Amino acid sequence: MQNSSGQPDPPPAAHTQPPSARRWTDWPCCTHCGRPRLTVCPICGTAGDQFRLAEYLAPAAPVRGTRRATTGSPEPDEVVVEILLLCPQCDEVFPPRFYRYCPQCGHDEGTGMDVRPTAPPPLPTRPLLVLGGLITFLAALLLYLRWAFH
Repeated sequence: MQNSSGQPDPPPAAHTQPPSARRWTDWPCCTHCGRPRLTVCPICGTAGDQFRLAEYLAPAAPVRGTRRATTGSPEPDEVVVEILLLCPQCDEVFPPRFYRYCPQCGHDEGTGMDVRPTAPPPLPTRPLLVLGGLITFLAALLLYLRWAFH
């Protein structure tokens, strides 16, 4: 088509971007504050909400989504495609795994990775008993040697 000046219309912006520059427009957001949920690259550990969509070549057979991506059973004609993101640090492709808690407001989304620090496990009693026995034995030996040589 041509515009009023007789020159062809520029192509839409969506077609001018290379596939690697596309952003996921349906990025999940926090239900409380509206901030985009953070995901993390499993290879290098980079976290953020600015990952680009990975280039995707359609397979011959339908791709099955993960349990996170499917809410119901797909129709027989429907092809379920898993979203793949591209890490800008290590150039690896990965499916998004979102954090469970929003870093902005702390809201619990109910699903996702829980990265809150956990309590350290309690110390086992057997090594503590052995250490206590060794200290007692060495103290008794030291007292005996002091008594014997004075």
